[in-house]
Amino acid sequence: DFVTPRMKNSVQDLPVLHWDKVGNIMDLAFERYKYLQEIKRLGAPPKGVPAPRTIKVLVLGGSVTSGTNCGRDPAGAQHKGSEGKCRYASRFPYMLLKMLGTHRYRGVFDFKVQALGG
Repeated sequence: DFVTPRMKNSVQDLPVLHWDKVGNIMDLAFERYKYLQEIKRLGAPPKGVPAPRTIKVLVLGGSVTSGTNCGRDPAGAQHKGSEGKCRYASRFPYMLLKMLGTHRYRGVFDFKVQALGG
């Protein structure tokens, strides 16, 4: 499950008029993904085909983005090795790649996370 209850609340705030922009970005990402797959298949960049740009994603946020209480169960016990893996910013790149139909592919997105818990 990629979406936490707090993430659902924040996504609902995104105006419906802007979802076409998300679709446009995913179209660009898919073009980049196909280009990288072609390089993998050919062993070199395709001749005469300009490289689609890497999609740059900046995630800004506060405590939810930074992963406050991430890795803790409701009783307060810390789960060793889980620090940061459950936070939204860690799951977001994976979610976007899954939308493209893959889950392990470098070079499509360039993610930067700036989060400060308060």
